[in-house]
This record gives sequence, structure tokens and C-alpha cells, in this order.
Amino acid sequence: MDKKESNVKKIEEELRIIQKKLEEIIDKNGLNTKQGLVVFRPACGASIEEIKKLIQKTMLYEWNVLSLSGDIVPTVLTFFENLEQLKILAKKDPLTGLLNRKQLNEVVTIEVERCYRTKQPLCILFVDLDDFKKINDTMGHDVGDKVLIEVANNLKTQCRKTDSIGRYGGEEFVIVLPSTSLVQGELTGERIRNSIKNIEFENKEHGSFRVTCSIGLCCYKGRKKIDPEFLLKQADKALYEAKNKGKDRVVSAGIVDIDLKSVEKMIRVNSEEKNFLFGKTKQK
Repeated sequence: MDKKESNVKKIEEELRIIQKKLEEIIDKNGLNTKQGLVVFRPACGASIEEIKKLIQKTMLYEWNVLSLSGDIVPTVLTFFENLEQLKILAKKDPLTGLLNRKQLNEVVTIEVERCYRTKQPLCILFVDLDDFKKINDTMGHDVGDKVLIEVANNLKTQCRKTDSIGRYGGEEFVIVLPSTSLVQGELTGERIRNSIKNIEFENKEHGSFRVTCSIGLCCYKGRKKIDPEFLLKQADKALYEAKNKGKDRVVSAGIVDIDLKSVEKMIRVNSEEKNFLFGKTKQK
């Protein structure tokens, strides 16, 4: 074993020891590691390529090792490139490349505030693949992952650059549509539903197959301040209604900040006006 190989082996062993210790600390203290964990370690006697192979071998993709052998300028530049990449990855779902749930919640918060300020309507769509568990159970998770990736790519083609798309969890996606009325949101939902339904997935073992989706949506017009989480919950409720009604459909929760009492009063007044005009008022 030469000196370089010895150094690499040493780094590998140290990484595993650190990983074990950190796991013990995390378990003991109940820490939340959803945002990931990055450890930087100066490593002498190992090249960047050797370190990359080491990280790949040990599956420690969230770790970053800084090599200090030879000219450290290229290594430092790579180090900072990795930092920038980590910032991007922190906002992305690793499988589909869409926004992750945390980033989606931030986007919704920003768009709700913008809607309240500008009074431009905002639509939220929840898209959930129907009977997706069957695909994983009968064809395997690899096939399921390919379906999710293909659906994610399809959603990108169906949305505008100003829209935000994210994977909310499992087979559920959320689409944020700024400056979109309720009617426009419903049309977008139907277009997405039909588009996903028409994707033909190919599998050597199981042949070709298709999937359907259920979509729940709601609209916010900025008439009064609301909690962004409330907006998401209303769209999610509409999604569950779509599932209960038989799946493969779009269900709308309507406009979430509408004043129903004012609407009822307006309808009642209009009704009384019509009765008066057509001579249907009661004679006293």
C-alpha cells in the first residue's frame, strides 16, 4: 500500500468514525437533519478525483472534503463551486429537480404577500398521482421513480416560467400560479390532468402503461390577509374531494378569501330587484 492509498484509507476511516459519532449525537438529542449536514475536512495527500471517488464509495454525498495537497487553488475553487451547488440542492427535490417542500412553502408565503399587496389573483394546485402505490408494489420503486421524473418534466412543459412547481411529498406535487384567476386555474388543472393521462410509460417487464392524477385547487384574491398554510390546506381538501369522487378529475375549493355573507346579501338584493321589476312583490 503506497502513501496515497494509505492517506485515502485513513480519510475513509475517519469519515466513518465521524459519521457514527454524529449519528449518535443526532439520535440522542432528537435533532432535525432534514436540511442536510455538511462536514468539511482538510485532507493532505489526496487529489480531488480520489476524494470524489471516496465520497461516492462511502455514499457520503452531503460531505465535502478539502484537499490541501500540491496547488490548493484549484481545490479551493472546486470547494466554493461545491458550496454553491449545495445551496441549489438545498432548494431542490433530489429525484425530480423540482422545488422541495420547504422551498415551496417559502414561495407560497412570498406569493400570498404579493397577492395581498397587488390584488392580482393567485392559484394553488395540488396534483396527486392516482394509485401510485400499485406501481411501486407491482413494478418496483425504480419504475415508480421514473414515473415521478417523467411527470415532473411534463409539469414543466405545462407551466409558465413565472409559475413554481415542487414535489410536496411522495407522488404529490404543488403548482403555484401567480396572476391566475380561478377560471384560469381550473383550465390549467384540466390541461395538466389530460397531459399526464396521455403520457405512455414503457417498461420491458410490464409493457406500456399510463397513469391518471387527481387535482385540487383554490384561488386567493388578496381581499384580506390569510395564513399561507390555510391556502395550501384548502387546495389539499379539494384534492381529497377529487379522490373521493372517483379520481382522475379536477375539484376546486373556489376563492378562499371571499366574504360569503356579502355575496348572500348581494344575491338577495338582486332577487328582490328582479321580483319588483317583474311585478312579483307581495301586495300588502
